[in-house]
Amino acid sequence: MASLTRRVSRASGWGAVFALTLCVATLIASEFMPVSLLTPIAADISMTEGRAGQAIAVSGLFAVLTIRHR
Repeated sequence: MASLTRRVSRASGWGAVFALTLCVATLIASEFMPVSLLTPIAADISMTEGRAGQAIAVSGLFAVLTIRHR
């Protein structure tokens, strides 16, 4: 019975590791995606690339401030 419990807990532990890995990869992709698409974003909303970059930077700053004050 004890070995079955170990197998179940070991399997569920790897599931948690996989879930966290997937979440971290998604978070990193969502942070870098706007920067890599800056030129098309700026063209679609008819503004300069510099202004679009500032808008992305300001939203990142708000994210940092929000996390710090928790």
